[in-house]
Amino acid sequence: MIEQKICRKINAWIAFGFLICFALLARAERDRLEGALWLKWSIEHRDAFVMAYVEGYYDGYSHGCQEGTKPTSVTVQSESVPPYQECINRKLDLAKGTDLAEEVTKFYQQYPENRNLFVREILLEIGKGKSLLDIHNHPPYPPVSATEQQNRRNLEN
Repeated sequence: MIEQKICRKINAWIAFGFLICFALLARAERDRLEGALWLKWSIEHRDAFVMAYVEGYYDGYSHGCQEGTKPTSVTVQSESVPPYQECINRKLDLAKGTDLAEEVTKFYQQYPENRNLFVREILLEIGKGKSLLDIHNHPPYPPVSATEQQNRRNLEN
């Protein structure tokens, strides 16, 4: 009994340690300013990233809809639109005829304080129909202050 309590406490401390490490790593990843890295990439690299992201998004979304709408013994199929199609109809439109790589590039160039946003976050916001200005004014993550940006630039050089 005492051994079980000790094991539980040890496991709890180990789990707590992992959570702390994960939080620090997640913050460190955010701190590396993905936008600065994006702007250093070639146009071909940016296009390849966006193409792979969009393909992965659509494949993952389709698979999620297939898995999430599998018939069960209690499913009633009386809807006019099948559940799978209803799910697919809710996916974001990442193929609106805009050059997504160019849009991300413009965003990072126009709003350097938002270079801490991940490319995937910008793409998702564009897919929701938001303009670059909307994303800047209402970012999914707080922007980097000018002082913090300068400090990071000094560390990079």
